[in-house]
Formats: sequence, structure tokens, C-alpha cells
Amino acid sequence: MDGVTGYTPYQNTLLIFVSPEKTKHWKQALTETICHEFMHAVMNNYFERTTLLDDLIFEGVAESFVGTLFGVSANAPSQALSQKKALVWYHKLVKYLKDTNLYYPVFLEGKKYPLWAGYAIGYQIVETFRKKYPETTWNQIVRMLPKEIHTRSGFGK
Repeated sequence: MDGVTGYTPYQNTLLIFVSPEKTKHWKQALTETICHEFMHAVMNNYFERTTLLDDLIFEGVAESFVGTLFGVSANAPSQALSQKKALVWYHKLVKYLKDTNLYYPVFLEGKKYPLWAGYAIGYQIVETFRKKYPETTWNQIVRMLPKEIHTRSGFGK
């Protein structure tokens, strides 16, 4: 992650970890990570993540927001899978969307599922939604329930 990672454990709290000696690109990564985690902090004001679907949309919104602000970086988690591969993995996961214990394996582990698969799938769902509803603002998106974004996106159908 270019020497920077972050975590938003609960409402209005961002934890950012920086290791600048790991990469030359840490300043850009820091900016992008702060924006990604900021989006999480905002979304935490409107809903609580409990299911895999919540996690997919939560991360997808943050990745899409960063992509809108800075462009899509080839090494971003959102780009871990092509759109076609994200769709394939989505279909493998769709029966688990109500599961409450899949965050780590789907997003971070890289064993049963490709590394960062959840970020890429969530990003594709949100991007599909945004293409269908380009007039919808970020302020509106952060207030929407994940199920609504998912359903209205039509992703995977």
C-alpha cells in the first residue's frame, strides 16, 4: 500500500499508519488513504457495517471516491481484479452477501479469494451504480443503504 494504510474503527475516527521509508510514493498514498478513510468515517454516521454486502459497498464507495478525486491508480486495491474477473468472483460470493465474518478472507487474506478482491468487487458495484445515476452526489451516496446501492446498480445481472 505504498507505505501507508488506514483504518476507521468507528464513527468519526481515522487511524492512519505511515512508513515513509518503504516507498517514494508515500505522500500521494497518504493523501489517498486519508480521503478513503474519511469517506468511511462519514459513512459510519449513516449505517453500521454488519454483512459482506455492507463491507463491499463501504469499501467500494471509498475506492470510487478516491478514484474520482485522484484518478484510478493501477496499484490501487480497486484495481486488483479486472471488471470481468470482479464479476466472476462476485457470482461466487453472492450467496454469502449476508455473512458477517468474511471481511478478512475476501478483502485482505489473499488465500481462498484473490488479494483485495472485496475492494475490486465493491468498486465495480459502486462504479456501475454511479454510471447509471451520474446525477447522484457523494453527499447522497454516503446516506444510502448498501442494499439500495447494490440493488439499483444492477451489478451481476
